[in-house]
Amino acid sequence: MSLFNRLGASILWVAVVAAGCGSDDSAGKPRACVPNASVGCTGPGNCSGYQVCSADGSEYSACDCGDAASGGSAGVSGSGGSSGSGGTPPDGGGVGGAAGIGGGTGGAGTGGGGGDAGTCSAFCQKRAAPKCKYEDPYAACYTKCVADLPTYESSCATETAAWYSCFSSTATTACNSMEYLKHAGCNGEWAAFLKCAGCLKAPSDTACLSCSKTKCCAQFQSAYAHPQMGPYLDCLYACTDSGCEGVCASTYSGFIQAITLASGCQSSQCKC
Repeated sequence: MSLFNRLGASILWVAVVAAGCGSDDSAGKPRACVPNASVGCTGPGNCSGYQVCSADGSEYSACDCGDAASGGSAGVSGSGGSSGSGGTPPDGGGVGGAAGIGGGTGGAGTGGGGGDAGTCSAFCQKRAAPKCKYEDPYAACYTKCVADLPTYESSCATETAAWYSCFSSTATTACNSMEYLKHAGCNGEWAAFLKCAGCLKAPSDTACLSCSKTKCCAQFQSAYAHPQMGPYLDCLYACTDSGCEGVCASTYSGFIQAITLASGCQSSQCKC
């Protein structure tokens, strides 16, 4: 899950718009969606999937849940994972959870409750629920989470457990004005997780993110440790429009400067 560069991207987009530097596409042909963008959706049998906007932005494709579209029975079979609840994640209890993705009954809860599969299922259901345009749908989030979570747990066990647990059980989620995910209620846990795990390379990292963690670690860590980060996020995630978001950016300009420097490093050093 690209939790690290998504933070910078969403904040910087808000800052750019607040400063009046965003591009104006209003003169173009009205579009129903962002061309080639992928968004979460609910398909047959209440499965969690994704749909893709056409190249001309005129419409979305049908909701595609992949293998999960045939999912009810797959979810039931996931209950077999409960016998492995004492195993070591992501094996043991995690197997049943993976079998039940989108399948309903046995997937997220019964088989995966004892390992990373259950953690990722609950986490990604919460992330995908608002269906923000620039966030991964459930299936993509889950795949990345299961791949990356052991890396975070190996070096930042306490911070990882606190963040994933708080987000899944306590956080409230919605889309901000730029269609990135925003969440409230767990910013302290998130900040602690970012400070510990922000430079750890994970299996699902893109080339850009891997480069950023190597060449711009100091800059991103400086932003994550900035004293204004928590208050800024509290302010930002309480907003419902871009005007409010702009006020937050002005009020907490120190943090905006820190995250802008990190993004500038990413752009110059990693060309992304």
